[in-house]
Amino acid sequence: MLILLPPEFNGLSQYWKRFGGMCRWLVARPKLSRYGKRYRTQYDDLRPDHIGFAWQLQRHINLKGKSVLEIGGSNYPAEILFDDLRAAKWTCVDYLQYWEELNDGTNPAAAVGDTADKSGSRSFPLEEAEINFNAHRYCKFSGNAADIPDYFTEKFDVASSLCCFEHVHQLDKVIENIYRSLRPGGTFCTFFGPIWSGPLGHHYWLNKRTNFNHIGGDRIPPFTHLLYSEEEIRRYCERLVLPHGNKQLEALCHWSYHTDKLNHLFYEDYAALMERSPFSHWSIVPYWRHYISRKTMAELRSRYPGYKRFDVSGIFIEAVK
Repeated sequence: MLILLPPEFNGLSQYWKRFGGMCRWLVARPKLSRYGKRYRTQYDDLRPDHIGFAWQLQRHINLKGKSVLEIGGSNYPAEILFDDLRAAKWTCVDYLQYWEELNDGTNPAAAVGDTADKSGSRSFPLEEAEINFNAHRYCKFSGNAADIPDYFTEKFDVASSLCCFEHVHQLDKVIENIYRSLRPGGTFCTFFGPIWSGPLGHHYWLNKRTNFNHIGGDRIPPFTHLLYSEEEIRRYCERLVLPHGNKQLEALCHWSYHTDKLNHLFYEDYAALMERSPFSHWSIVPYWRHYISRKTMAELRSRYPGYKRFDVSGIFIEAVK
């Protein structure tokens, strides 16, 4: 099968450039500049979106004196959390084995145990949360957020999550656990993507420089995971000169067709999850949007009846208990 690139393909790179600032809500240029000079040379895995999200949390909620639960670890330096944002306590629940399996050095975490990693946090199994929760101001608990223990009930003022929810299975349970962990009046904020229903939803990743962020330059078509079979993509990529050759093709096929590290939820699925959640006050905002041709949109809607928002790659959710 000859794969013809749809008209929207050439626009993906420009939309990614806009996404590089993580949408206007997340772009914090004065603070990014300040934090960038201060931290990014020391913490090479700290991305601009991490800094922008942290600053906007502070601006939007005011983290001063707050106890924060983070779902999915972003490895924030302790200086940002406690000196700049002035949070009282920061607790992270992250599936640390994910990073070991990814094994490209993207987010190196300390071995689970009472040893601080370079962010200043300490890591423990989630089963040991009750033992270690009060012993450390900044710690990560390695485990599934669907298994957050009862001990966390109403322990936090704020819950946050960055670029995580597209990976999470049992998301309904995770949202329930976040709600339970918040004190009355507590706020939950998350942004994440690329989601499965968007053109980059396969989340293709080979390494820090070769991944879905830069896919436009490789001439790999959008919606590989939704519109094409693995055989079709393999045949198409044989005609390309990929910078990393077969490794790059195998990574694309793995993420598009075989990985269990994506939940395959569409935009409307996330909205339905929040509708069913215990949160009575919540909002969902699409961002990182793409131009999709009428022909491509019609084909997607025909293949996946009931779904319409294929132009969206990212989601921002805010909810109040």
